[in-house]
Amino acid sequence: MEREAPQRESTADRQAEIENALLAVRQWKLRVEGAIELSGQILREWDTSTNETLYTGAMETILGIYPHELEGPFERWVSLIHPDDRATYRREIQRVVMEGGPFEIEYRMTHKNSKETVVLERGYFVRGAQTNIPVLYSTIADVTEQRKLESRLRRFQRLEAFSQLTGGVAHDFNNMLSVIIGYAQILMEETPDSSENNAFLQEIEKAAFRASSLSNQLLAFNKPPVIKKSTIRVDEV
Repeated sequence: MEREAPQRESTADRQAEIENALLAVRQWKLRVEGAIELSGQILREWDTSTNETLYTGAMETILGIYPHELEGPFERWVSLIHPDDRATYRREIQRVVMEGGPFEIEYRMTHKNSKETVVLERGYFVRGAQTNIPVLYSTIADVTEQRKLESRLRRFQRLEAFSQLTGGVAHDFNNMLSVIIGYAQILMEETPDSSENNAFLQEIEKAAFRASSLSNQLLAFNKPPVIKKSTIRVDEV
């Protein structure tokens, strides 16, 4: 009986070590999942030998579904990709499976509430030392708002360029109109009021002034609005 005590103690020690190791693994797993969640990205692992996928991270935030809802065949993920982007996505995945190395691809996905979400996926395939079967590791980020902001910025830049072009053309056009108005007025002074040509010159002058008014409106469009300050009585308003 006395000889069995050290053995029982040794077994208890090993059991405690195993439990401590499992606890450490669980804590490490929670820390990693928390960090991925805070990053706002989805982390995916795809074992091509079993066609099984595992997800963690901000799946609910990005797509409105929970990670366990997509676990299983890789095709479940592909089915959420916009139909116009699926073929390109499959070709890229097949290419990287054959050639290896990292990859980066942007595509559209369907959110649970049917809205369109643009995601950017970065990943790489790792081949097992023994099986030589590639396993895909990917991080997937929602870039929808970023792409919208970039689109707005491009539109603003185009509008700014158009405004500058319009201002330059309007300025040059105004200069030409000034010449037309000037010569028309000189000819009007030298032409008798009773002459038919004087009426024609007046029409030329009127048309040139109207064109100049339109040109000035274009110039005003190219300049920031002028803020006029004035004093008012609040009680009267």
